[in-house]
Parts: sequence; C-alpha cells; structure tokens
Amino acid sequence: KGFDIAFVVLNKGWTLERTCKEIAQRARGTYTFHYRLSDLPVAKAYFFAHYRQFMSALLRNPRLSQSRTYIHFTHYTASNIPEKEVGRVLALATHVFVMNARTRDFLISIGVPSERVSVVYIGVDPSLFSPPTNHPAQKHTPVVGFCTRYESYAEYAGRKSYGRIIDLIHKLLP
Repeated sequence: KGFDIAFVVLNKGWTLERTCKEIAQRARGTYTFHYRLSDLPVAKAYFFAHYRQFMSALLRNPRLSQSRTYIHFTHYTASNIPEKEVGRVLALATHVFVMNARTRDFLISIGVPSERVSVVYIGVDPSLFSPPTNHPAQKHTPVVGFCTRYESYAEYAGRKSYGRIIDLIHKLLP
C-alpha cells in the first residue's frame, strides 16, 4: 500500500527538514519522513530536501527513475560532479522547485527541461512575523534584517555576500 508521499531528508533538525514539515502539514494524504538514502518506503511520490540526496538515492534505488520525484533545489554547489551531469540526473525528476529565477535559468542551461522547473519565492507569513511599527529606534536608526546561515567558510561568505551586507549597513549609518 505505502504512503502518498515520502519526504527524504538526511539530517534531523536541518532547515530543509523544517521546509519539508511545512509542506507535509499542508499535503493531502499520508506521508512519512525517511532519513536514509537506502530502503526507501513504498510511496506514490518522493520529495527530496536536497538535489544531492536525490542523485545519491537514485543510484541506490533504481525504481526512483519510474516514480514521481520532486526535488527542492536551493543552489548549486561546485563538486566533483560536473554541472551537466547534475542537469542530466535532475531531468529525470518529475519536478524541481527552486527559490529564484537565476537558479531556474541555471538548471535549464544545464539540461533540465524548463517545464519541469518552478520558482517558489520565499515568503513571510505576516501572522507569524510582524515587526513592531512603533519602536523608537525606527524613527532615527535604520533597521536592516539579514536572515541566513552565517559561516566563516569561504564557500558561504562568497555566496551569502556578507561583505556587501556590512558595506550596506555602513552606508546607511549616519
């Protein structure tokens, strides 16, 4: 019988696990979370929290190539896997969800059919987040919000543009 959807996430507590839990709460039907790339449960569809997990799981579970598979693709990370190989494998997925047009265009450029890529822009639920509008500092002091993982590793610093944010803050200060 199986589940309607299996969410494949390797790390409990990971930001992308939380994304999957949000999707699961809104999904119709039955679902499960699976924290390994092997021994996937029987499901009508599989949602992979990260494209590399899909690529690895496909090698271990050949039946995935005949299944409905949905991939969450945040960004490409250079590795020993050539871009075109990433594109070839992602083209096997039923659909790939990205967070911006630049990433969509990148996936299309490496071979993922455009009809299989959708941009899902990150939004804010105002019922969960609504900054105060009457804070005294707002009248005189600029407020800058920057929400991301902060790491000192060069890989993150280049992609997250910390220097640009710091420069912006300095320009905004009186």
